[in-house]
Amino acid sequence: MPPTTPQPFSSDLDYLEHEFGWIRAKAQRIAAERAAKEPNEDFRKQHVGETRMTGTLDAARRVPALKKAEEDARADIDHRLAASRAAGRILGLDALCTEHSLSAFERVVLLLGTLAAIGEKFGNFLDGVGRSGYWGGNLTPDVLWDFCESGLAERIESRKSFLPTAALIKNGLVCLQIGPTTTPANLATAYVEITSKAFAKIVGVPELDVPAEGKDEP
Repeated sequence: MPPTTPQPFSSDLDYLEHEFGWIRAKAQRIAAERAAKEPNEDFRKQHVGETRMTGTLDAARRVPALKKAEEDARADIDHRLAASRAAGRILGLDALCTEHSLSAFERVVLLLGTLAAIGEKFGNFLDGVGRSGYWGGNLTPDVLWDFCESGLAERIESRKSFLPTAALIKNGLVCLQIGPTTTPANLATAYVEITSKAFAKIVGVPELDVPAEGKDEP
């Protein structure tokens, strides 16, 4: 069967649905790899010996299939993105990244920020990612670093993306909800929230660009 020609995305929401599918696939692979190496603390307390080993082996066996699903989803999105760009279809996320010269990490910040803003239905997409292994709906730099599988140097470098002078902050694309004192440790668990300006652009609904009442959005 001859390979099919990748089709451009029909809309911003069509694109986002596929990205969210990839996010879920990647998060599941990360969680399985973690379970294979470090069984959950509650699991360790309740199970010993053969039962514990069986759970660990099951997670390890799932990793190759999960990795393939993740890679296939990413390849499909990238091919369709290339087709969209070639056809002159400018997606909202692409437009923001180009306009503000955002890095690959900052693109992921906006993508996961959009996922978090959409609501509870998508709240379990990142279970297994982050310091606690529980998503819970709140996006933090720690969750972002875990999802991006950032090493030490990348974790340090990407902190620049949350400075007041960084593109995400100074251009009003993201709000950083942090405590009264800003320390390196506080930043790791600060809430990262996408603004209505960025959200409206990414989902392709301009009417949603309305600052939240009671919030100090840029």
